[in-house]
Amino acid sequence: MFLDFSQVDPRQAYSWLASAVIPRPVAWVSTVSAAGVSNLAPFSFFQMITGKPPTVMVSPLVQRDGGIKDTVRNVQETGQLVVNLVGFDMADAMNETSFSYDADVSEFERCGIATAPS
Repeated sequence: MFLDFSQVDPRQAYSWLASAVIPRPVAWVSTVSAAGVSNLAPFSFFQMITGKPPTVMVSPLVQRDGGIKDTVRNVQETGQLVVNLVGFDMADAMNETSFSYDADVSEFERCGIATAPS
């Protein structure tokens, strides 16, 4: 099958690509803003790039209004992020962190998720 993605609606193209990469791991990325607000967000565009040096890629999409996500802004401000893996027991909490909260809202606090130093 040949798909010309330049001729396909972006939502349909996303659906095709998401279906082609299975299973798709989820990175639960935690960051802290320069103001000290913690952020936690799931990313399905996540992949190991190389083992030496150990490198992973997280590819955030833009927000619906074209703005950048809190995760991106926090990394730009601090240069730091932590990639966490999601166990089945945390799936509901992970889904809750996928909602778009204001930048001054900590998903950890909002969703009742414990933190640890990193």
